[in-house]
Amino acid sequence: MQKEKRLKAITIATVFLVTGVIACSASSQSVTPELPDTQVGKRVTAYIDAFNSHDDKTFGQFLSDSLSQKSLASRSMEDRFKMYHQMYDDLGRLELKRIMSAKEDAISVVMKGENGPSVEMHFQFESDEPRKIVSMRVELSESSGGGDQPEVIRRAEPGGPGIIKSTSGGSNKVDDNLLTRKLEAYMTRASASGFTGALLVARNGQVLLENGYGWANRERKIPFTREAVFDIGSFTKVITRIAILQLAEKRKIGLDDPIAKYFKNVPADKAGITIRQLMNHTAGIVGEIASDPERITRDEMLRRVLASKLVSEPGKEEHYSNVGFSLLAAVIESLSGQSYDQYVAEHIFKPVGMTRTGYVIPQWKANEITRSYANGEDRGSTFDLPHFPDGPSWSLRGNGGTLSTLGDMLKFHAAFQGDKLLSNSSRALVFPSPSPMMVGGNGIHLFVYRYDPSNNVLLLAASTDADKKVTELTRQIIPLIRDDSQEIR
Repeated sequence: MQKEKRLKAITIATVFLVTGVIACSASSQSVTPELPDTQVGKRVTAYIDAFNSHDDKTFGQFLSDSLSQKSLASRSMEDRFKMYHQMYDDLGRLELKRIMSAKEDAISVVMKGENGPSVEMHFQFESDEPRKIVSMRVELSESSGGGDQPEVIRRAEPGGPGIIKSTSGGSNKVDDNLLTRKLEAYMTRASASGFTGALLVARNGQVLLENGYGWANRERKIPFTREAVFDIGSFTKVITRIAILQLAEKRKIGLDDPIAKYFKNVPADKAGITIRQLMNHTAGIVGEIASDPERITRDEMLRRVLASKLVSEPGKEEHYSNVGFSLLAAVIESLSGQSYDQYVAEHIFKPVGMTRTGYVIPQWKANEITRSYANGEDRGSTFDLPHFPDGPSWSLRGNGGTLSTLGDMLKFHAAFQGDKLLSNSSRALVFPSPSPMMVGGNGIHLFVYRYDPSNNVLLLAASTDADKKVTELTRQIIPLIRDDSQEIR
């Protein structure tokens, strides 16, 4: 397989730049309102322009120029860009629809996203000039047209995580049967235009659609069915987190234990790195120490990461790290006396009936694994990458490359929502948000896991062609699931 840079897994959390919003219909005006010709009004205008530019340089300059020093210090720029990209994916370009209130140090507005959702944005500024932005809250926009609309509540620390939740049973959800027909119609068109992959949509535990599309193997004319085996990418990290938390519940490991407790000859600058920091990407270690096609042993992986230069002081900043989860996989192997694949098979997959998930234990046949394509060329499958008898190379182990199916991932979701895998307190540490979305892959093959607990809607999707990415497909599908006024284009 040609070397490709793996995507970071994106976990949705409602933070300074909010993503994963659930749309309610919003009021609109035929005439675009004008923000006040004041310093705070100009900053909101600058925010809209920078957001709509969809350009990192422009948006980064806005953040540097417009955020207060305290707000800038509260979160890394890398994290802000990650959230900005996901918010843009969810909303698209923003249009100012209504000014709710405008004061000397605060402005609240309603914005309409081109992808459907409308949101309220509440900007808080410094009390003195130059009145830089102290915080911004983003909420779902309630309809002004009456009816049984849910009350939307958001609680957030300035620049920190928050929660969006509904306290009403009211909903604009489209009828399940109608939604299924619309999804089927859209996927028929998507398949005809070249989409290759799989989609599962379930609501209230009822599967509305589960199917594969296109060819899993073009050369051999093997169709991509709903039983097809695909790479779930960095969703592997969720599995690794669960394994670590299981060991913590058994008191075999402490989340605040330093890694020096589990590895020998850890240099002083890394001796204090904790298990929790590895799980949260705040250990300050490098992101990669080997490319996916490189065959390296556990000892070589450890040697390289312990010899590498830290990118930040442990615990101070968030830096996404694949190798951090390989370190966690090594801890799992050391404590359990099993290979990583054996441990997760016995303690995660087997208890919930996931017989078609893992690295090598399912004893895959070559033709079972979907192949990936880019520019019309066959880029191979995950199984083409280097493997040892007990699992993949340590360039992937614990952080990516797990193979699974729609059915198995549905079983995982059902088990995770209950108590089969973790206690409630531990389960809260797996996803930073109660409405998680994760995208994993290498830019050619992609997997999306998205769950909206307020409507109990689960979306699982995969694609294996870089020219028809599943992320574009889900941008069309999600507004339809949220709101019966939406039509799939």
